[in-house]
Amino acid sequence: MGGTYTSGPWKVWRHDNKRCKGHAWLMVIHEVAPHVQAQKVCQMDDLYPEMSEEERQTILANASLIAAAPEMYALLERFVAWDDLRKLGAAPNRILDEIAESAKTTLAKARGGA
Repeated sequence: MGGTYTSGPWKVWRHDNKRCKGHAWLMVIHEVAPHVQAQKVCQMDDLYPEMSEEERQTILANASLIAAAPEMYALLERFVAWDDLRKLGAAPNRILDEIAESAKTTLAKARGGA
């Protein structure tokens, strides 16, 4: 696999279609800065009025999980680094506590929270 992924943080962006009530475009984006065009990470399925609430919620849940990917990747990197130190007998427990706290925040984001 080549290339690199778009740096985070990513967020779910929803744009409601003004001409077609109930229709919305859903993307995961990376905002570089305010007033700078965001970079599209991925295009999700559009949301249509005729979709069931369950279908809409599944699409939103998938988008939230994708948006949390950079933070999850960073947490895995930190955990692996901590584990390498642990094997050398030099891993402070406070670092593992920090990783656990970051994991709670990242899981909340993956579940659709902020």
